[in-house]
Amino acid sequence: MTYSPLSPSLSSSSSSSSLSLMIICSILLSFCLLNTLASSCPCALVLHEQDGQQTPLPSSNTATTTDNSEDDSIAVENTGSNEQQNRLASLFGEDYPSDQQSLEQHQDVSYYPFIRSTKSIAALLNARKRFKRPSWATVGKRSSIVIAKRPSWAQLFDGILLTLPKQTSSGEGRSPSQIIDELAADILQKLPADFDTEAVSKKYPVLYNESMNTVLRQEIIRYNRLTSEVRKTLIDLRKAIKGLVLMSAQLEEVFNSMLIGKVPNAWASKSYPSLKPLGSYLTDLIARLKFLQTWIKNGAPHVFWISGFYFTQSFLTGVLQNFARKYTIPIDKLGFEFDVLNDDANTEHKPEDGAFIQGLYLEGARWNRTTRVLDEPLPKVLFDVLPTMWLKPGNIENFQVVQTYSCPVYKTSARRGVLSTTGHSTNFVVLIELPSNKSQRHWINRGVAALCQLDD
Repeated sequence: MTYSPLSPSLSSSSSSSSLSLMIICSILLSFCLLNTLASSCPCALVLHEQDGQQTPLPSSNTATTTDNSEDDSIAVENTGSNEQQNRLASLFGEDYPSDQQSLEQHQDVSYYPFIRSTKSIAALLNARKRFKRPSWATVGKRSSIVIAKRPSWAQLFDGILLTLPKQTSSGEGRSPSQIIDELAADILQKLPADFDTEAVSKKYPVLYNESMNTVLRQEIIRYNRLTSEVRKTLIDLRKAIKGLVLMSAQLEEVFNSMLIGKVPNAWASKSYPSLKPLGSYLTDLIARLKFLQTWIKNGAPHVFWISGFYFTQSFLTGVLQNFARKYTIPIDKLGFEFDVLNDDANTEHKPEDGAFIQGLYLEGARWNRTTRVLDEPLPKVLFDVLPTMWLKPGNIENFQVVQTYSCPVYKTSARRGVLSTTGHSTNFVVLIELPSNKSQRHWINRGVAALCQLDD
């Protein structure tokens, strides 16, 4: 089939493609420009780290002198006096020279590229502001310095996908409505039924010496709330596609999110924290439900999948509460010792105290199974699976002081959350002490943390 140069369908298709290409190019260009600007300006990196505080370098706009006709060299005149020498030496620290030849080099403002005008030097001297010129070799190692908030790739590509025009069916191809209808039917088929809370309550009643029963009941209530929302929206969406009910704004958002492989907001509001795409999210959700179903059927597992809990902090509190009630110790005096087991360790039986856990991923480091300490990650390996770990409750006062790294555990790689009504973070879980032959600062600079789930 051929088209004439003035064919309406061809011109409409080409104009739509050109518009989409222009939008994608402009977004990518803006992202590259932000990256360049955020990494090219050294002015934001000049900090003075003393007594644990960081003071930013004042800009030239804060100078006390307002006369534009004033000579810019007022800050470096009379440098021969001892008082001015001492003030400049205290200002520049070790970088300030002692000989006259090097002093003339320091008087040149071009020697310090982050100072736009010598008026800023005068302002610093008058206000007795002290700063230290950083070494370019150490700027990249200071993880506490935030240059700028850069957009993530996930947000960038989500924006690109949302700006693309929706494709319509042509020939024997399927329309978006048919694709989403088939996808919704497949999800509904794989999604298990809600948990029977009454049957679980009878089989696992509330006991004083077994807090895990309460943890299980709370977990199934939370997951029932999530699966009910998923099932309800999918059923209503299929009806709306067929024209049986009105396509509301919420259902339209679910439709568009499923079309680009994103978790709908209606599900995310009732869900545990997750950064996975739609396909991986549903696979993870079904695995979590299967974990709880096995627990209900066969009893508490010997090794708990810590990543499968909706509210992980309740599980940790339940382990401490069992120990506190068993030995009549106040729970606020208890803590955990963390013993990373070998791969061939026997976990077929429950430990006498505490619990075995698995499902954590190390980011920024790896667990050396030979030396049994933290080690540098292998090349091109972003995450390392932590072996099974034994959570050993005990009195904090009796813990031995050993060299460890306090590794934070997060539910997602975002490493940020909000404070919930229970007093816990929605993302941060706990600090685990991992043996290390290096200092805490070494691993902090590398941003080492443990994650309950990955983003893929």
